[in-house]
Amino acid sequence: MQFFYHKEAGAATLCIKDEFYAYLFKARRHRVGELIDARNLADSLRYTYAIESIGKKEGLLSLREQTMLPVIPPRESVLGWSLIEARQIEKMLPMLNEIGITTLALVMSDYSQHSIRIDKERMERILIHSCEQSGRSKLPEIVLFSKGIQEYFECYPSSAVMDFGGKPIDTINKETTRALLIGPEGGFSQEERKRFGHREIFSPQHNLILRSETAAIIAALALI
Repeated sequence: MQFFYHKEAGAATLCIKDEFYAYLFKARRHRVGELIDARNLADSLRYTYAIESIGKKEGLLSLREQTMLPVIPPRESVLGWSLIEARQIEKMLPMLNEIGITTLALVMSDYSQHSIRIDKERMERILIHSCEQSGRSKLPEIVLFSKGIQEYFECYPSSAVMDFGGKPIDTINKETTRALLIGPEGGFSQEERKRFGHREIFSPQHNLILRSETAAIIAALALI
């Protein structure tokens, strides 16, 4: 753990209880007098606290110092991911966070299962734990486009697309291509392809059919 997350990190004192108490004092076994780092994942500051006391249900931390220490991806990037099962997306979140995606845009596409329900709070908790482990100082943003790829394109008009028959994906210009849309299981429908217009199309350098999760990793690496 590089730090622990607390939304009030930066306050002069922190009262630690409930799940934070269980995590720091039971799971991590921190003791009185130790120094521990905290972040609020909203700014780029690392806050160092001293453990002043540990009671039966809560502990008290006092702020000792704060350090400007941004740990952020080298550039802004948007991964547009046509929706697949939520549990499959959740499984990939730590990897996408570590790769450095700054925005995950989840798009309801023609071949997505329209019964899918996205729990953004759960996904954010997964990303928080990933940041604690990797050291990343700011959470990626999760955006949901429930009306389809046209709604996504209206928000990211310069987005490229990952599909068959495109340019090699390793030729992406990372300085000018900041958003990339991938399809769900089964790919894009013909109606969706008509909406691509003159957008750049990129493809992996082989003819294998990719799982949506594999395509997400390839796309994320191409953007960073």
